[in-house]
Amino acid sequence: MPNLAGNPTNNQKSDPAAPKRYTEPTYGFTFQYPLVRHWTIKGKGGGGIKFVNKFLGSYMLVMASQIGGVVENIHDLVVQVDLVKGIVKTMKRIDKSTANFKFGSAENIVNTHNQIKGFKVIFHFKEPGRDMIGKSITYIYKQIRYDILAYAAATHFDTEDKVFFEPITKSFTFET
Repeated sequence: MPNLAGNPTNNQKSDPAAPKRYTEPTYGFTFQYPLVRHWTIKGKGGGGIKFVNKFLGSYMLVMASQIGGVVENIHDLVVQVDLVKGIVKTMKRIDKSTANFKFGSAENIVNTHNQIKGFKVIFHFKEPGRDMIGKSITYIYKQIRYDILAYAAATHFDTEDKVFFEPITKSFTFET
């Protein structure tokens, strides 16, 4: 697993490297990710990429998947309720010990790069011994659902959001 910290080897300087670009070939989404200490790529392929910060227990998943049937209006309240239920199911799959889900806020958003409507949810949950905060962003376009899911310990969330999550979210775009 590559270290995203940009740690120097014998002949490298310790200056941080420029952000890396990731392009998912199947679904055509792309974003830049910063080289930040302790963040590593845990897996890529299958329509997405996972980042993990083992030091702080933070996690980020950026992925896309094909939707069967009619493409829903993401600003429809019924669709948004289903998306929120999907977040709970996804989090339970990632870590079966998560408990006490609470949703802090939800808002309609627009991707600044291609003007596609989306939906952002901030949520809270408990892992054994710590309170967690997460956010989930979803866009639906032409039978494809694009998801950005990130979470961190509540005490570190604002820093992780500023340093790692937001740069990825702000640079995220997909083919339209």
